[in-house]
Amino acid sequence: MQRTGVNNGTLKSQNRGLVLRLLTTGECTSRIDVAKRTGLSKMAATNIIAGFIEDEILEERETIQVGGKGRNPIQLGLSPKAPKMIGVYIGRNECSVVLNDMHLTVLTKAGFALTRDNQEHLFDMICRCIERIQKKAPDERIWGICVSASGAADTENGGFRNLQETAGSGDVSLKSLLEEKFQMPVVLENRYNGAALAEKLYGNGRDVESLLFCGICEEIGSGLLLGGGMRTMYGIQSSLGHISIEMKGRQCKCGRRGCLQMYASIPMVRAKYRKISGEELTFREICRNAEKGNALAVETLDDMTDRLACGLTNAVNMFAPQKILIGFDGCILPSKYMTRLEKMVNEKSLPGDHIPFQKPALGRNAGIRGCTSRLLMDIFNGELL
Repeated sequence: MQRTGVNNGTLKSQNRGLVLRLLTTGECTSRIDVAKRTGLSKMAATNIIAGFIEDEILEERETIQVGGKGRNPIQLGLSPKAPKMIGVYIGRNECSVVLNDMHLTVLTKAGFALTRDNQEHLFDMICRCIERIQKKAPDERIWGICVSASGAADTENGGFRNLQETAGSGDVSLKSLLEEKFQMPVVLENRYNGAALAEKLYGNGRDVESLLFCGICEEIGSGLLLGGGMRTMYGIQSSLGHISIEMKGRQCKCGRRGCLQMYASIPMVRAKYRKISGEELTFREICRNAEKGNALAVETLDDMTDRLACGLTNAVNMFAPQKILIGFDGCILPSKYMTRLEKMVNEKSLPGDHIPFQKPALGRNAGIRGCTSRLLMDIFNGELL
């Protein structure tokens, strides 16, 4: 009997989360849409929505004008008074703390530089930023905190593994410390998985079930959405940058040789251009020169996309994604190189459906907007309702 009660309660929470996701992301806009999409009775859908309206999570908007007989359905959407989410986004050289709404829009932001000198104080600095965010929005209700970083989320110890390349990362058990300090739920997620999930909910991943997000920056990271499109490989660091493309290639910090990010990450691309041209340029400047036909810049980006195509072909053959997004600083890559990359990967991978390449709809902000997407999915899965 007890088991039945637990299952019924879980099912109710899951139904509530599903209804909230459909209306928040705009997949459904009315009670009728929700009932048709979910298979819930009109009464059940109406009762769930009424609860969200009473809690000021959803709100009624203008009536949808439709033809035919009967009453026009009332449009529903996220209330401005709905609870928000706090995101902690740990990059290589800086940490940003943001307040995001359930559309993953950044409402306010605080942050600090990460250095080797301040890594012992990482937790204290994060706490000060969270407190600053709370002071800026004292009346906001908060669902919880999501910490997003490179590396694999260590669900057992509440931190991140393999963060040796991130200044200030340390071995801090952020989950338990933040939960104790702020008395709210805390979840962890790899930042590339977070970006992929944000694109699935609100960007260029909405039309596919499986998605590979390739983030090009000081490293090359990847986020994977598999199994129905709404699950990341939670707790796992999908290390596209550490796929070896040359067995006896350059020594990587990870201890292996020939890793993709030793050839196609932004520092390596800039180093190659500097070596052949004698100029110290940013990646954006190299891309601009290539668009103008500069032979050395073209050579540099040709080499970069050749290397990326090799690594991505391996990933495609392993995971068979339906779409690949090239993000972070990869958003700067000129369109002709995106086309070149797509062509090369599709020619070299195992036979199957053509895999389109796009840049994220959320642009270079996909990472920071996605830093609360794991928490949002826990809400949509009914775990925090």
